[in-house]
Amino acid sequence: MRIPAPDRLPWQYVILFTSALFVGQVLEGTDFLFAVLTAVYILLWALAFNISGGIRYPSGAFIFFNGFLNVVLGLAFKVFLGQPGERNLVAPNATMFVYCIGMTMLLGVAFVTRGLRPERGMLHTLDSPEEYKKAAIICLVVGFIIYTISLVARSNPIISILAQINKLPQLGVMLATSYEITRSNGKRSFNWIVTAGLIVLFLFGLFSFGKEGMLVGFVAYLVAAWLHNYDFPKIQIVVSIALALVFSYYLVPYSQYARGFKSTTISGNLAVAFGFLTDLNGTRRLYEATLEDFDLSIEPHLYDKREGFIDRLIVLPADDALIGYTNQGNVYGLTAAYAEFANVVPRFLWRNKPTINTGNAFGHELNELSEDDETTGIAFSATAVSYHEAKWLGILLLLPLTIFLYCIANDTVMGSAKWAPWAMVAVLDASHIAVEAGLTGPLYYATAEIFGMIVIYWIVRVGAPFVIQVIAPHKPQPLAVPDVRPVRSSAS
Repeated sequence: MRIPAPDRLPWQYVILFTSALFVGQVLEGTDFLFAVLTAVYILLWALAFNISGGIRYPSGAFIFFNGFLNVVLGLAFKVFLGQPGERNLVAPNATMFVYCIGMTMLLGVAFVTRGLRPERGMLHTLDSPEEYKKAAIICLVVGFIIYTISLVARSNPIISILAQINKLPQLGVMLATSYEITRSNGKRSFNWIVTAGLIVLFLFGLFSFGKEGMLVGFVAYLVAAWLHNYDFPKIQIVVSIALALVFSYYLVPYSQYARGFKSTTISGNLAVAFGFLTDLNGTRRLYEATLEDFDLSIEPHLYDKREGFIDRLIVLPADDALIGYTNQGNVYGLTAAYAEFANVVPRFLWRNKPTINTGNAFGHELNELSEDDETTGIAFSATAVSYHEAKWLGILLLLPLTIFLYCIANDTVMGSAKWAPWAMVAVLDASHIAVEAGLTGPLYYATAEIFGMIVIYWIVRVGAPFVIQVIAPHKPQPLAVPDVRPVRSSAS
């Protein structure tokens, strides 16, 4: 089955989907104004995406995932469940109106970005499929070395910086997938490099109790295959669905519950992990017992009951709670925005720079976190965070300024995945920062992450090849000397 990576969303399908969703919402008793605002939002989202140039550009990927995961998928699934769209939300109409104005701002960002970005990114492409293969191996080896060193020397500032920008394993999986699809003319997408990368990334995530860590390799593979319009075999689709069900049923509860017993040592974490992994049914029962202590009705939620992993993908209910709280006269102010922009400056240049974890601070305002919790963060979109920090000034100025910086920086440096592989990493990152990273995520990925990608580019194109040449110099083969002796004729 082939799901083409869209360069644009055909309007006939957009209008058909929007109409079907609108009718479904009305038939299920959704408030009419909420249904209208949902339809307007989807049309604005499709227009902004089409103007951006498509999913292969970082700007297009940001707009796509920002609208699709949060509103399009979230509310379409609610129609599938037979539930009115606005039910369980605190300020549904106000939230959708803020969303519509926010998407209008992103539409303007897409238009300006498209006019200013170069035709191709600053980071040049690789020259041939074989270069993709070599680069994939370099990425996996160097990336895993950095990750392993960071586990035992995490306090070292240089190692800490390298660990933060280390996207080499994910890029390695994507390059290897691209190589295999290209080499086989679309017949295969797996090879030993892809398999090794997926296994090691999954194990790192498994023993660090991170859902994202366990999934990142598989998502990297899927993004690379999707961007190459790969035709997935039916058996691969069946296996993927089965693995997704196992992940949702067993490994999400394992991750949520076991991380509460996380150790400060590697050996301690391994012992904790093996203890819970050897009895996954028991681990799931322990996790479900903890959920019984939390009343769903007193926390932000979109659906009538818990729906598993999809609840983690969609931040609409958290955004709704924050927007409703803001409309009660609780505007945080621009101090948070000041800290978010100041945080772009490296700490060694500004040791006492202001820092605010908006996910944590806003979570406390909503009484979603315990008083002594200073580390946990509630996920909010950039639109809701902008509105809470400065209401309409935030939506009309702070939001488009921040997202423009993200879009123009990434589109200019990495360009489109159609021309160079580096943009695939930006597409992968956009699948989560566009939805749940507030303003901090886009700012970070417009600055520090860009620097990280330049470092990765240098490692792949210059650093690692130089080291390889020093360790195992390539000996040029002697040129064959052509035989230029005259041929004697039979007459002579």
